[in-house]
Amino acid sequence: MSKNVYFHIDELGRDAITASALKKACGERGVNLVYGNRVYTKRVLQHFAFAFDIIILPRPMFLNDFKNIAREIPPIVILLTESVGRVVDQNNDKFTLFSILDKPFMEGDTRYVDKVSMFLLWGDSGKRRIDKYYPSISEKFHVVGHPRHDARCFSHKKINSSKEKSKIGLITRQPLLNDFLKRRPVEAIVSSSSSLDVRYDYNNKCSGDFLLSQDNNAADELYMEAVDIQILLQLLLKLNNEGHEIHLKVHPREDRELWVGFVKKYDLNVVLAHWCIPFSHWVEGLDYVIGPSSTSFYDCCIAGVEPICTRKIIKNRDIHINKFSEEYGALMEHIVTPDSIEEIISIVRTRSQNFSLSDEIKQILALETDYPESINSIDKLLDHCLELKETNKVGRKTKYLNLIGFKVYGSFFNYVMKFHRIIKNRTEQGSTFLLTKKNRAYIDSLVD
Repeated sequence: MSKNVYFHIDELGRDAITASALKKACGERGVNLVYGNRVYTKRVLQHFAFAFDIIILPRPMFLNDFKNIAREIPPIVILLTESVGRVVDQNNDKFTLFSILDKPFMEGDTRYVDKVSMFLLWGDSGKRRIDKYYPSISEKFHVVGHPRHDARCFSHKKINSSKEKSKIGLITRQPLLNDFLKRRPVEAIVSSSSSLDVRYDYNNKCSGDFLLSQDNNAADELYMEAVDIQILLQLLLKLNNEGHEIHLKVHPREDRELWVGFVKKYDLNVVLAHWCIPFSHWVEGLDYVIGPSSTSFYDCCIAGVEPICTRKIIKNRDIHINKFSEEYGALMEHIVTPDSIEEIISIVRTRSQNFSLSDEIKQILALETDYPESINSIDKLLDHCLELKETNKVGRKTKYLNLIGFKVYGSFFNYVMKFHRIIKNRTEQGSTFLLTKKNRAYIDSLVD
C-alpha cells in the first residue's frame, strides 16, 4: 500500500498552490497526498491519524488539537506558511524563534515541539537562530526553500504585449477595518486596551525570558489601514482616468464583497481577483503591483513584476508603525517607495520592462527563501519527508479503514459547517474554506 501524506491547507488562496504542487510531486513518486484544513485538523485528524504515514502541519500549535499528545502518532512535519519579512529580521532573534517554535515552547512547554519529527524552513536565516539558541534540537530543522516559489507554482512572467498602457495590480491590507468575519474594528481596540497588563508574545516565568508584543496596537493599525484605503481609492480613480487596466486583489482576511460593491457603485474598470486565486497566478501579465508593505512583494520579485510601496504618501503614517513591522523588513529598503500618488502615476506611465533583481534583493531572497534553489523546494521537502523513519506500524487493513473513517467523518463535519454557514449567512473565505468536491477539484487544477 502506498504512503499516505496528510497536508494541512490553512488559507485556500495562499496555501492551495503548495498543496497542488506537492500532490503532483507525490503522484510522480507513487505517494497519496490527502488535503486537510482547519476543520479536518481540529475535528477529525486525531481520531484517524493512523490513516497517514506523514502528517504535514503549518505550526506546532496545531498539535494542541490532539487531546492525548503523549500517544504514539505518525511522524509530524512542520512546514511554515509564512516565513519572510519581519520574522527573519536580523535584529529580532526572539521573534524569529517565537514564530518558528510557537508560544508554548518559548514559555517552557516543549510537548508539541518534542512531538515534531521535522521542521522544514524556507531559508537559512531561521535555521541559524535554531542552531545558535537550541542546538539540542537543530537536527530536526532543514532548509527547503519557499514552497510557493517552486517552479511548479510560478510561471515566468507573461509579457504585457499592449504598447499603450501598463497593467496595474493593486493589493489591499485592511483586515481590521474590513474583517472577513465581519468583526467590528472597535472590538480590536477594546480587546487590546481593556487591560493594564503588559502585552507579551511570550513570557517564560521560570527562565525569566520574555518578548513584548511585536504587533502594532489596534489604534495605530486602524489608522494605517484607513490611510491605506484612502491612498488605494485615490489610485483606483486616477489610474482609471488614465485608462490603465487595473487588477485588484483583496487581502485573504478581508471581506471581498465590500470591494465588489465599491467597484460596481462607481462603475470602475477594475478586474477583481477571485478570493482564492493564488498570487502567483494573479500576478502573471502585470507590469506593476502597488500597495502597502507586504510579503507579497517577495513573490513579485520572483515573478519579475515590479512592486511599488505606498507607505510614504501620507507622512504621518510612519509615526504609527511598530519598529518590527513589515515596513521595516529587509526587502522593503530596496522597493520603490514614492512620496506621492502623482509620482506613482508618472512611474507607471513609463511602463519600464527593465525590472530586474538587484544584488541586494538577491541576497535577501537567498537568506529568507533559499533563492534561487527555491525552484526545487517541493521536491526537497518531499525528499526530507520520505526519509523519515516509518512509525505507522498498523496493518494495511487498519490503515485503509482509518482512511475511510477519516473521509466519512470529515464529510460529516463539512455538511455540518456548510449548514451552519447557511443559517448564519456566512460565506467561505481564507481559512474558513471547506473541503468540498468543488474546492478539491479547484486545488487539483492549480498545477498542471
